[in-house]
Amino acid sequence: NQIIESSQSEEEEGGSEISNTSNVETESDQENENENENENRSSAFSINLPCDLAMWDVGHCDPKRCSGRKLMRFNLVRLLKLKQRFPGICMSPQGKQYVSKQDKDLIINDGASVIDCSWAKLDETPFHQMPCKELRTLPYLFASNPVNYGKPYKLNCAEAYAAAIILAGIDRQHAVDLLSVFKWGHAFFKINEELFERYLECDNDSQLRIAESNILAEKAAREERKKEEKLQREKVIQSSGNKMVMMWSDESESETETEESDE
Repeated sequence: NQIIESSQSEEEEGGSEISNTSNVETESDQENENENENENRSSAFSINLPCDLAMWDVGHCDPKRCSGRKLMRFNLVRLLKLKQRFPGICMSPQGKQYVSKQDKDLIINDGASVIDCSWAKLDETPFHQMPCKELRTLPYLFASNPVNYGKPYKLNCAEAYAAAIILAGIDRQHAVDLLSVFKWGHAFFKINEELFERYLECDNDSQLRIAESNILAEKAAREERKKEEKLQREKVIQSSGNKMVMMWSDESESETETEESDE
């Protein structure tokens, strides 16, 4: 019994040491994360943008999760009051024209704004209280934010700013710097790399719409090919299964005939 108790005591002491080591490692990891966060904060405050960025906030989103609000905390975006007019472009669900290189001078001189509203509450959004003559929207692009990752057209405020900077033909590095504030920011450029390459060949809204139409047509064709290939594989599997059944049936008949012959 003494030996068993001694072993248990040693195990408990060992477990305590492991636990203490784990706590130290956890504290160390936390310190590293805090240091990285502080570094990111300091670097975010030093970001220089080529234009004024602003937004109207209608209160649909959680301020702690709102990308626009986070950019505001780093003085990268300013808040507009309802009924306050904005002279540059506004990326809005009501926009009909795509942001393009034709907007470059307008964005640099007068800025770009967004309407921070929920995609699920567009009917409740007071668009008439956010005056801007130059309404714009964005072509087929994927969101990389955690809420709508991989969904087309569902970009958040920060992604919309970055997309506008690139589509307008402004130095891409400004968009990279802007999204560096977010852990998921780098993914936006990765999943949209091919799309941006195609769009940057365009100079205006009309050309962007043609490019987008071609991209969607190619996507539909790929999906159709995948369906056909899947159907063909299923047919091959089914055909193979039928042949196996027929072979088994023939073997059974042959065995039956042999038994009858023996009798």
